[in-house]
Amino acid sequence: MFQEQTVENSWSLPHIVQERCTHCGVCVRLCPHGVLGLGRCGAVVVVPEACNCCGICEEVCPEEAIDCPFEIVWERDTGQLSESLSDGGGDA
Repeated sequence: MFQEQTVENSWSLPHIVQERCTHCGVCVRLCPHGVLGLGRCGAVVVVPEACNCCGICEEVCPEEAIDCPFEIVWERDTGQLSESLSDGGGDA
């Protein structure tokens, strides 16, 4: 069994609503960084320093028991893309 660790930047970690968690383990199995584990009350963050806020745990939870406070989204510079395409270039 794992216990949730207290970390300095805990605001950036996934928040798990234990009352909703059914211990299915989907989030634990699919987390690409091994951040989550199963504790007595359900899923818990066991390796907080490995979390890169990808949001996969939130997406795969069938009970919607995980809420990620934010998601990092890389946005393409569409102005640069348009300019490149009008010049005949295909790569942006």
